[in-house]
Amino acid sequence: HFYKRLRYPSLLMEEKPPHARETTEAERQNQTDKSLLDIGQEVSVLVKATAFRFSTAFWNKVPLKWHQNVKLFLKLCAVILLVVIAFAIGWHAAKAKYGPGGDSEDYSDDDLSDDVVIGGECSQHDEDPKDCAMYYSCENGKFHHQHCPKFHHFDRLKQKCLWIHLSSCGKDDMESDDVEDDVSPPKPPTDVSGVPTLRQALAAEKELTSQGDINMMKARLITLPSKEVELVRPRRRANPSNTQLVESIISESDWEFLFPARHASYSYTNFLKAISKFPAVCYAASPSICRKVLATMFAHFTQETGAHNPSLPVPEWRQGLAHVEELGCDGRDCGYSSTCGSTQWTVVAWPCGRKGGGGGYMSYHGRGAKQLSYNYNYGQFSAAMYGDIRYLLDNPQLVADTWLNLASAVWFFATPQPPKPSMLGVVEGDWKPNQADLSGGLRAGFGLTTNIINGGIECGKGTETQQARNRVEYFRNFAKHLQVQVDGELGCGKMKKFGGAGTSAGAVATYWEQDWSTKYKCKLVSYQTPYSALVDGEYVKCVQEKFKVQLV
Repeated sequence: HFYKRLRYPSLLMEEKPPHARETTEAERQNQTDKSLLDIGQEVSVLVKATAFRFSTAFWNKVPLKWHQNVKLFLKLCAVILLVVIAFAIGWHAAKAKYGPGGDSEDYSDDDLSDDVVIGGECSQHDEDPKDCAMYYSCENGKFHHQHCPKFHHFDRLKQKCLWIHLSSCGKDDMESDDVEDDVSPPKPPTDVSGVPTLRQALAAEKELTSQGDINMMKARLITLPSKEVELVRPRRRANPSNTQLVESIISESDWEFLFPARHASYSYTNFLKAISKFPAVCYAASPSICRKVLATMFAHFTQETGAHNPSLPVPEWRQGLAHVEELGCDGRDCGYSSTCGSTQWTVVAWPCGRKGGGGGYMSYHGRGAKQLSYNYNYGQFSAAMYGDIRYLLDNPQLVADTWLNLASAVWFFATPQPPKPSMLGVVEGDWKPNQADLSGGLRAGFGLTTNIINGGIECGKGTETQQARNRVEYFRNFAKHLQVQVDGELGCGKMKKFGGAGTSAGAVATYWEQDWSTKYKCKLVSYQTPYSALVDGEYVKCVQEKFKVQLV
């Protein structure tokens, strides 16, 4: 019988009853399970043994007196690692659920200026319906468009910026999206009389300035919040990237060498602050263009505020920034307030400030490296810096006494004056002459920047004026020092004035005017008005003042 079981096992199986076969199958399955379990146990033992060997080898190399400290250190590292992993998982989960959708890039602080004043009465803060990271801050009864700190969203209920996962902004939309993806958030209501809401007006402004030349020009004039500018110091690691580039090109010793006769207010620190205010000027990706920008800017500084004294021990091209105020006007008006109080539209748009004690109007004579003059230029510069025309109209002396003395020149350098392009646009290569420009002798080069800054007096005379020749000489010297290749049209003697709308390439619509075809709307125009499209919130101001309404 034993021989039969070994030689003919199949016969033996056939002889078993059904219940016996079922028992055999169950035993076979149990054996398989046991074998898998045994393999798992063996692998586990192998891993433990290997870990034990490595652990033993490690601890044998560590001196016994260090064991306790090393154990504490390893435990601390483990805890830190777990915390980092938990934070990363939580952050990405929150970002995926509450962050903006699509492939949009992360927000950069250099992309938006702070404290943009928006028209409209308010009593509390309000969220931005298009971006949870933005909100409308209500200060002194006026809306200011501001950005929350990084990784924060505005919470309308708690009236402040909170960590993304704690803010209620966007959560209602997310919950509704889980029910039905095709449901769009409701649009802000429009007043039954046809007057748009503040949100709708801001959306219209954004839409009208988000494309074409106007969009690029606004990008050139993006500003850093002044509270961050005030932190800038030479060699500070946290300085903006464009400032660090300028520091690598112009060191403090270079500044001393290039401007040895300068007024004390034109310090190297103030120069860096002025550059920091405008992140698009000398942006870090273009060091060669930055050198050319600085050479051009310095040449005009020297002509506008230089000592022009051949008896000084330094050449004239190094005598720049000697004057912080227009000569002879620091103690008298020089006629710059003669129109103040009149009905002239530039006075109505940018009303002159009054001196204390009934002493008449403020004087808006030339101040700073560009010699900023007239109430309308002070008002526009104030709006660009602070979102409020009154600040510098009431305190014009700040353009002489603070870093605004150099910032005003950088602002003028980067701001277009249609039909004139900006000097920055010419140096950067954004401006391309059309046929009308070429017919008028307007060609890219240093000479065109002279035409922009003072063409009415220095250009178009057939031959070069002395002032224009001075600028060219200064530019050549600064270009040599900064290793800039000199090319293009240097003089402007044969250049005509820039043409008007429809002729010159620089005649870009950069101002708001009442849209006569549609009520409660403004449109872009190329002629100057009190409402600059390069400053956020001016569209709202145009609608409110032209149609005598208050947007809320």
